[in-house]
Amino acid sequence: SYLISGPIRNLTSSPTISHYSPLSHSLEIRANFPDEVWEKIVKGLPGDTVFIGLSSIYWREAWKYGLRAFRYCHHDLGHAMAAINFSCACLGWRTNLVNHFSTKDLECVLGLVHTNDNEVEVPDCIIAIVPNRQHSKINIKNQFLADDFLKLTWHGTPNILSSSHVEWEGIQEASKSCEKPVTETQLNLESELNVLSDLLDNDTYPLQKAIHRRRSAVSMDRKTQIDRNTFFQFLIKTCPQFNPAPFQSFPWEPQVHLGLFVHRVNDLPTGLYLLVRNENHLKEIKEKFKKEFLWRKPDFCPEALGLFLLEEGDYVGLSKSVSCGQDIAGDGCFSLGMLSAFEKPLTQQGSWFYPRLFWECGAIGQVLYLQAEVSGIRSTGIGCFFDDPVHDIFGIKDMSYQTLYHFTVGGPVEDKRLTTLPPY
Repeated sequence: SYLISGPIRNLTSSPTISHYSPLSHSLEIRANFPDEVWEKIVKGLPGDTVFIGLSSIYWREAWKYGLRAFRYCHHDLGHAMAAINFSCACLGWRTNLVNHFSTKDLECVLGLVHTNDNEVEVPDCIIAIVPNRQHSKINIKNQFLADDFLKLTWHGTPNILSSSHVEWEGIQEASKSCEKPVTETQLNLESELNVLSDLLDNDTYPLQKAIHRRRSAVSMDRKTQIDRNTFFQFLIKTCPQFNPAPFQSFPWEPQVHLGLFVHRVNDLPTGLYLLVRNENHLKEIKEKFKKEFLWRKPDFCPEALGLFLLEEGDYVGLSKSVSCGQDIAGDGCFSLGMLSAFEKPLTQQGSWFYPRLFWECGAIGQVLYLQAEVSGIRSTGIGCFFDDPVHDIFGIKDMSYQTLYHFTVGGPVEDKRLTTLPPY
């Protein structure tokens, strides 16, 4: 990740682009640039605006997971975006995706034009961090010019991650196919975050504690149960209309819905459920999914929550089977597959929109992680799953919807091998 900022008191005397080193929790200055360039960038923007750039190195995942590294990196990108959104919301700041950049522009701005061919660092996005709430839309397309960054003197070279490499055919092809062109965009600073998640304002469990404690469960205990209202709260938190804070840098309407395998929720029948996160998709979903589904609202479910019982039954074995036989998918309170609208958004936007579907999934996952901590349980992402069998469960026979990420939530079996250290 990278910070693009003007002069910062007690840190830098000129505008800079810095690389963030998580190991030392420090900034490594990669380039300084003239004041006039910074003034052009922030012209018309609120004072103290800064920008965060995010990038991916597929080899960080490919050495272990092979071709799946592409989607895993973009899941991680979504997790990171939601983490930034949460942190900024706690401080009363806004985030906006600066969405007009092409991939080539991002390479110039972040200094990634010349990188190691075996460990290519791919630019993903730039997010504007706006400390003061404003009420206007600001078009910065003509202010943030990539050419200004081509002239800079860049310092430092990336670390070499490994001495040998395996080329996984398909990753670079997918990355090239998803390169983004220049598109029109505006920073939307009009709406305030009037509705904050309990994760932000719950005095009994502060967000900082949830973030510092967050762990991925490695196995579930097959006995912990949650109550029905806790389950509903998990789902409410994944919907931007009820919980806008973690999704504030996602300028598109929700594309991802949750296909839920409910195992151990008190006062709720076990079975197959669907959370529709965008009611505009409901008509098409009903047409594409199995005709025999019940489409029944659960008892005591909040009316505004688009949750439907599709089919009652024991889905423990099947949920494990479609998640590559992993017990963790059936041993918790519930697990889920993130079913994204697929053919329509890619046709309308172009192939560059494909990674953004994974970003949305990752952001949902980040919400589930933190909500699990607040609820006294744990969760974890499941990246290995069988796409077609999942689609068969729901009756999906075309490319209208695709499963892009799985997740599980439940009572964890503590891993005694782990050591807890201060985060910073």
